[in-house]
Amino acid sequence: MRIVEIPGVDRCACCAPHVFRTGEIGVIKVLGFERHRGGVRLNLICGMQALEDYRTRQQSVAEISALLSAKRDDVTAAVQRVLQEKEALKEKNAALAMELIHLKAEQEAGTDGNICLFESIPDEIAMRELVNLLMEKCGGLAAVFFPGEEGVYRYIIGSRAFDLRKEARAINAGIGGRGGGRPEMIQGSARESEEKIRSFILQYQ
Repeated sequence: MRIVEIPGVDRCACCAPHVFRTGEIGVIKVLGFERHRGGVRLNLICGMQALEDYRTRQQSVAEISALLSAKRDDVTAAVQRVLQEKEALKEKNAALAMELIHLKAEQEAGTDGNICLFESIPDEIAMRELVNLLMEKCGGLAAVFFPGEEGVYRYIIGSRAFDLRKEARAINAGIGGRGGGRPEMIQGSARESEEKIRSFILQYQ
């Protein structure tokens, strides 16, 4: 163990391998820092590790540059542009989804019983709005199922006739589901087939 001192900066005990001169260490790269016990802890690498880190990051920048058809010095702006375009498309898709579910709700015939729909749009906000619209057109359950993870449906069920918080256990048992929520609306996942789910929901009383 040695006492390592940088005059006017720091002094500490160290039991790591020691060098005769700092040049033996090679490149030193600071990766980051964090506040620790009233001071600052630095995270760094040096020598061949630092060189390999530079190579890896340089390769990543080169690949991103090629993918975005942008100069290496412009990759940050190019990535920001792609993210902005992605966000704009996301907003456009959400708006289209809302238009579509309003059309679907308008086409659905009113009933004193239950409504059960299976949709391909994996947009929970749009599906919740669809359930709200369908609740106005039925006297029982308004249930919408849409894609979840592989082999699983997501569901949102609303009703003005049932206390769904109390009915959730029975409904989940019938559709191989898990979930819950408020008296007027529950949501969760279901693992039964479309045929079994549809039959159960439409006959539920």
